[in-house]
Amino acid sequence: ADPEAALPSTTYTVERNGIATFTPVFKVSGHHVMKEVTIRIGSDVLQILTVKLHPILGKVNQLIDLHHIADISEILSSSQENEFVVKYEYGGQKSMTLRSTSAQQIVQALKAMKARWNLSKPASATPVSGSRTFRPSDIPGTLLNVALLNL
Repeated sequence: ADPEAALPSTTYTVERNGIATFTPVFKVSGHHVMKEVTIRIGSDVLQILTVKLHPILGKVNQLIDLHHIADISEILSSSQENEFVVKYEYGGQKSMTLRSTSAQQIVQALKAMKARWNLSKPASATPVSGSRTFRPSDIPGTLLNVALLNL
Protein backbone atom coordinates (compact mmCIF):
# COMPACT_ATOMS: atom_id res chain seq x y z
CA ALA A 1 0.00 0.00 0.00
CA ASP A 2 1.27 3.43 -0.93
CA PRO A 3 1.48 5.49 2.29
CA GLU A 4 1.08 8.71 0.31
CA ALA A 5 -2.28 7.59 -1.09
CA ALA A 6 -4.03 8.80 2.09
CA LEU A 7 -6.79 6.23 1.66
CA PRO A 8 -8.81 4.99 4.63
CA SER A 9 -7.53 1.80 6.24
CA THR A 10 -10.89 0.13 5.50
CA THR A 11 -10.05 0.33 1.80
CA TYR A 12 -6.89 -1.71 2.30
CA THR A 13 -8.61 -4.06 4.75
CA VAL A 14 -11.17 -5.09 2.12
CA GLU A 15 -8.36 -6.12 -0.22
CA ARG A 16 -6.32 -7.98 2.42
CA ASN A 17 -9.09 -9.91 4.19
CA GLY A 18 -9.99 -12.38 1.45
CA ILE A 19 -11.01 -15.74 2.87
CA ALA A 20 -12.11 -17.55 -0.31
CA THR A 21 -12.09 -16.88 -4.05
CA PHE A 22 -14.38 -18.63 -6.53
CA THR A 23 -14.07 -18.65 -10.29
CA PRO A 24 -15.63 -19.13 -12.81
CA VAL A 25 -18.91 -17.64 -11.63
CA PHE A 26 -21.54 -16.15 -13.90
CA LYS A 27 -23.80 -13.28 -12.86
CA VAL A 28 -27.17 -13.75 -14.53
CA SER A 29 -28.81 -10.47 -15.45
CA GLY A 30 -31.95 -9.58 -17.41
CA HIS A 31 -32.89 -11.80 -20.34
CA HIS A 32 -30.52 -14.52 -19.03
CA VAL A 33 -27.40 -12.59 -20.08
CA MET A 34 -24.46 -14.09 -18.20
CA LYS A 35 -21.38 -12.06 -17.29
CA GLU A 36 -18.31 -13.89 -16.04
CA VAL A 37 -17.19 -12.68 -12.62
CA THR A 38 -14.96 -13.75 -9.76
CA ILE A 39 -16.37 -13.90 -6.24
CA ARG A 40 -14.11 -13.06 -3.33
CA ILE A 41 -15.50 -13.65 0.16
CA GLY A 42 -13.86 -11.71 2.97
CA SER A 43 -14.46 -11.60 6.69
CA ASP A 44 -17.38 -9.19 6.28
CA VAL A 45 -17.56 -8.22 2.58
CA LEU A 46 -18.69 -10.04 -0.56
CA GLN A 47 -16.76 -8.80 -3.60
CA ILE A 48 -17.92 -9.38 -7.16
CA LEU A 49 -15.08 -8.67 -9.62
CA THR A 50 -15.63 -8.50 -13.36
CA VAL A 51 -13.37 -10.73 -15.44
CA LYS A 52 -13.72 -8.41 -18.42
CA LEU A 53 -11.64 -5.26 -18.11
CA HIS A 54 -13.30 -1.89 -18.62
CA PRO A 55 -11.68 1.38 -19.75
CA ILE A 56 -11.78 4.04 -17.05
CA LEU A 57 -10.01 7.36 -17.59
CA GLY A 58 -7.88 5.88 -20.34
CA LYS A 59 -6.79 2.82 -18.30
CA VAL A 60 -8.26 -0.67 -18.27
CA ASN A 61 -9.54 -1.88 -14.88
CA GLN A 62 -11.72 -4.49 -13.24
CA LEU A 63 -15.06 -3.32 -11.87
CA ILE A 64 -15.67 -4.39 -8.27
CA ASP A 65 -19.03 -4.52 -6.49
CA LEU A 66 -18.83 -4.67 -2.70
CA HIS A 67 -21.65 -5.93 -0.52
CA HIS A 68 -21.18 -5.70 3.24
CA ILE A 69 -22.59 -8.72 5.06
CA ALA A 70 -24.88 -6.40 7.06
CA ASP A 71 -26.64 -5.51 3.80
CA ILE A 72 -27.11 -9.13 2.68
CA SER A 73 -30.52 -10.31 3.85
CA GLU A 74 -30.74 -13.81 2.32
CA ILE A 75 -28.60 -16.39 0.55
CA LEU A 76 -30.79 -18.92 -1.25
CA SER A 77 -30.13 -21.98 -3.35
CA SER A 78 -32.09 -21.77 -6.59
CA SER A 79 -34.27 -24.42 -8.20
CA GLN A 80 -31.82 -24.34 -11.12
CA GLU A 81 -28.77 -26.55 -10.76
CA ASN A 82 -25.55 -24.69 -9.77
CA GLU A 83 -27.46 -21.45 -9.25
CA PHE A 84 -28.03 -19.32 -6.14
CA VAL A 85 -29.57 -15.97 -5.26
CA VAL A 86 -28.18 -13.27 -2.97
CA LYS A 87 -30.73 -10.76 -1.69
CA TYR A 88 -29.32 -7.48 -0.42
CA GLU A 89 -30.25 -3.96 0.58
CA TYR A 90 -28.95 -1.11 -1.58
CA GLY A 91 -31.41 1.73 -1.99
CA GLY A 92 -34.18 -0.83 -1.53
CA GLN A 93 -34.32 -4.62 -1.61
CA LYS A 94 -32.43 -6.10 -4.59
CA SER A 95 -31.24 -9.53 -5.62
CA MET A 96 -28.64 -11.05 -7.89
CA THR A 97 -28.58 -14.50 -9.39
CA LEU A 98 -25.24 -16.23 -9.74
CA ARG A 99 -24.32 -19.52 -11.40
CA SER A 100 -21.27 -21.65 -10.68
CA THR A 101 -20.21 -25.27 -10.44
CA SER A 102 -19.11 -24.32 -6.89
CA ALA A 103 -22.53 -22.93 -5.97
CA GLN A 104 -22.94 -25.08 -2.83
CA GLN A 105 -19.50 -24.10 -1.48
CA ILE A 106 -20.20 -20.41 -2.18
CA VAL A 107 -23.59 -20.58 -0.43
CA GLN A 108 -21.99 -22.32 2.57
CA ALA A 109 -19.18 -19.74 2.75
CA LEU A 110 -21.65 -16.84 2.55
CA LYS A 111 -23.91 -18.35 5.22
CA ALA A 112 -20.87 -18.95 7.46
CA MET A 113 -19.76 -15.33 6.95
CA LYS A 114 -23.27 -14.12 7.85
CA ALA A 115 -23.38 -16.37 10.94
CA ARG A 116 -19.95 -15.11 12.12
CA TRP A 117 -21.05 -11.52 11.62
CA ASN A 118 -24.32 -12.11 13.52
CA LEU A 119 -22.38 -13.63 16.43
CA SER A 120 -19.87 -10.78 16.53
CA LYS A 121 -22.31 -7.89 16.47
CA PRO A 122 -23.38 -6.45 19.82
CA ALA A 123 -26.60 -7.63 21.45
CA SER A 124 -28.21 -4.26 20.89
CA ALA A 125 -28.35 -3.59 17.16
CA THR A 126 -28.79 0.12 17.71
CA PRO A 127 -25.79 2.09 16.49
CA VAL A 128 -23.88 4.13 19.02
CA SER A 129 -24.22 7.84 18.41
CA GLY A 130 -21.14 9.21 16.67
CA SER A 131 -19.92 5.82 15.42
CA ARG A 132 -19.53 5.26 11.70
CA THR A 133 -19.97 1.88 10.07
CA PHE A 134 -18.28 0.84 6.85
CA ARG A 135 -20.81 0.83 3.98
CA PRO A 136 -20.29 -0.29 0.38
CA SER A 137 -21.48 3.12 -0.77
CA ASP A 138 -18.33 4.58 0.86
CA ILE A 139 -16.03 2.65 -1.46
CA PRO A 140 -16.56 3.34 -5.19
CA GLY A 141 -14.48 6.52 -5.39
CA THR A 142 -11.89 5.09 -3.05
CA LEU A 143 -11.61 1.89 -5.04
CA LEU A 144 -11.21 3.92 -8.18
CA ASN A 145 -8.27 5.65 -6.51
CA VAL A 146 -6.77 2.27 -5.54
CA ALA A 147 -7.27 0.98 -9.07
CA LEU A 148 -5.56 4.02 -10.52
CA LEU A 149 -2.71 3.76 -8.00
CA ASN A 150 -2.11 0.14 -9.01
CA LEU A 151 -1.48 1.04 -12.65
